[in-house]
Amino acid sequence: MPRKNFVDEFIFSRIERDRVPVAGLTADTEFVRRVYLDATGELPMAQAVRDFVANKDPKKRDNLIDSLIGTEEFAEQWAWMWGDLFRLSSDTGYGLK
Repeated sequence: MPRKNFVDEFIFSRIERDRVPVAGLTADTEFVRRVYLDATGELPMAQAVRDFVANKDPKKRDNLIDSLIGTEEFAEQWAWMWGDLFRLSSDTGYGLK
C-alpha cells in the first residue's frame, strides 16, 4: 500500500509488524460511497458517483477526500461524532443549551 503521510506510515508499519492481512483497494463505486458516508454521514448523489467513476485522474480519490473536508456536512458529522464520544450535553455545562 502506498504511504502518503505519517498516519499511513504509522498504521501500515503496525499492520506489517503484526502480520495483519491487508485487503486490496475497493472499486471506485464502493470507495465513493464509503468516503461520503465516513466524511459526511450522507450517501453521494447518483451524479457524483457517475462523475467520480468516469474521472480518469489518478489522484481522484485524494481529490474527493480533500473536496469533502471542510464542507458543512463534514463539520456537522464530525461535531456529532466528537460530541457523542465526549458525551456532551446540557447537563455537563459543556453542551449546547
